[in-house]
Amino acid sequence: FDIARRCLRFLQQTAGRDKVYRTVQYGSRLIMRLWAGRPDTPRFIELLKTLEGHLAISRKLFRLFSSLDFFVKALDGFKEHDRALRYLTVSAMLCKAIWHLIDHVLWLAKLNLIKLESTLWGKTSNWVWLLGLVLLTSRDVYNVKVRKVRDSKMYRELAKDACDVMLPVGNLDLIPYHDSGTAGLFGTISSLIGAYDIWIKVEGKKQV
Repeated sequence: FDIARRCLRFLQQTAGRDKVYRTVQYGSRLIMRLWAGRPDTPRFIELLKTLEGHLAISRKLFRLFSSLDFFVKALDGFKEHDRALRYLTVSAMLCKAIWHLIDHVLWLAKLNLIKLESTLWGKTSNWVWLLGLVLLTSRDVYNVKVRKVRDSKMYRELAKDACDVMLPVGNLDLIPYHDSGTAGLFGTISSLIGAYDIWIKVEGKKQV
């Protein structure tokens, strides 16, 4: 029953549920790409497509008002004494706050509550998302290479942010041969890393 209690504590966290949804969402994309073209799986692919769509909408609800959280983290970043780390942290958190805010606006547009140019706003959202992730990845590299942070949590953070960079890169068609399967792979990896970090935090273990 101990593992069941741990699972319940994990799922009681909004971030924990979001990571489960995100893993299934991107995992569905990966499976759809791997199984594409098989004559015996059209219904299965359709089910995965429907599941992925519903999970994407559910995650938008989870992230409602999350932009405020990132604005607070940006303010907290000013307390960092290292000037380079302070710049990278504050800039990254502001980008993520703006990205989530735009995402909220796009969600309202999909509900036909407001009218706007969705294509333009969607592209802007992806560019802001990409900039934020590049800044976060740069912060991680700075911590590892310059500040000599050598704990496994830092390496996981670097791997997670680097994988996430590939998502807006794909949305913006910045590199060739990038398809839904590539996004599914990198999104699943980063989601599992994020879920693992939350699991450790819920367990109360010291991260090394």
